[in-house]
Amino acid sequence: MRKLLSLVLLLALLFLQAQECAAAIAQVSETTSANGNSTTLTSASISTTGASLIVVQCSSDKYTTTGVSNSGTADTWNLLSNYGDSSAGYTLIAYAFSPTTSSSQTFTCTFSNSSSGVENFIYVSAWSGTGTTSAVFQAVRGKNESGAETTTPGSITPVVSGELFITGTSNNSTGYPSPTITVPTSFTGIKSGGYLDDNYANNDAAYYVNSGAGAVNPTWTWANASSSTSSTMAAFCPSPGCPIAASFPGFIR
Repeated sequence: MRKLLSLVLLLALLFLQAQECAAAIAQVSETTSANGNSTTLTSASISTTGASLIVVQCSSDKYTTTGVSNSGTADTWNLLSNYGDSSAGYTLIAYAFSPTTSSSQTFTCTFSNSSSGVENFIYVSAWSGTGTTSAVFQAVRGKNESGAETTTPGSITPVVSGELFITGTSNNSTGYPSPTITVPTSFTGIKSGGYLDDNYANNDAAYYVNSGAGAVNPTWTWANASSSTSSTMAAFCPSPGCPIAASFPGFIR
């Protein structure tokens, strides 16, 4: 029993040392786009060369996301939950670890339906320095706020320093003046004021690489939003991945 305990402690020490020597997560590339009245939305082409993780955020002001795909060799996409409703809009994050990379790749979100006035949004970001197995993923949170002009996806406490947090928000506003968004503190936003379509639906995304151990729960702030808002956030670990303990009770994935 003592030998087994010693072996477990040694493995834990080696893992922690590997975490300390891990390369920092860095962005390789990103792109964003929007369209309306369609069941699919394809991004502009970007270079993903050197990426160990690709994250795609799909949002729609009325319909859920049912699939994510990429051009070239098909990767295995892990779709997290759709958060929101038809009043708040829906937001989903998907990711692929150890992806097929290329100097020119596009990405597509597929939605459950389409109708007149529907607005869709996609955000794609490629990252290096992350874990390259399923252990790259730590947790996801999300919710919608009824009739609120602020929304928080929910708190995630990092299990290692240098984790990547990606968050997104959506709103199905129905009137003027046009809604705008303030990006959460410490996060880097994708588009100042959010992505606006037809002066109604509004979406945005942001990212943050942490350097501490404190819980992360970003607040998206809306101005002139006339209906509910939704948000989501996912956390990803640097190489070699999240500690094994993150898969045990007490670390909700």
